[in-house]
Amino acid sequence: MKRALVVAVILIAAGFGLVQLTEPPKPELIKATPRTAEEQAGKPGGEMVPARIRISPSVVPSAIVLKVGDDSVGLVRNPQGEYEGATILDTSGQVIFLTVKPETPSEDSDTQVFAKVVIEPDQHDAITHVFNAKGEIDDFLELKF
Repeated sequence: MKRALVVAVILIAAGFGLVQLTEPPKPELIKATPRTAEEQAGKPGGEMVPARIRISPSVVPSAIVLKVGDDSVGLVRNPQGEYEGATILDTSGQVIFLTVKPETPSEDSDTQVFAKVVIEPDQHDAITHVFNAKGEIDDFLELKF
């Protein structure tokens, strides 16, 4: 009886280990706090405005990274499948960098991957841009206000 119980416990533990090893990877979400307007005050540039950013990828990403200048933007997936975050933008010009890695890389290297990015800065018009690339997105966008 004891032997059967020990074997059952070992099998259950091994099953949990296999589940952890074979489970698909979770999307990489980088949570970072953007620089505040006070932190940016010493830098030359224009007005600092808060902005909401939404990203709608055409694929389920294994990793999605958005950087505004040198700062990573914390992204959270909403129920609609979009990724949302907030940052502070410099109205004199800003560069954003986007990386989207598909969860299941296609065997066909010519598969197009799209990501629609909507940037909604306070007191300014929304900016919409669609990134596209073959296989994986690793691109930038220069913002002009």
